[in-house]
Amino acid sequence: MESVCIEAKPMNKHTREGLRILARIIARDFMAKQVLDGDCQNGGADNEHLQDK
Repeated sequence: MESVCIEAKPMNKHTREGLRILARIIARDFMAKQVLDGDCQNGGADNEHLQDK
């Protein structure tokens, strides 16, 4: 049991670092998608307004 605990500690450290890196990548992709979605929504709204006129 002790050996398992010792092995689990470095794994937790690595997974935490990995999650931080993944979080940064996901955050970048999410922000980029939000910007693109915002542009698409604005364009769609403009098109709808033009059609209404």
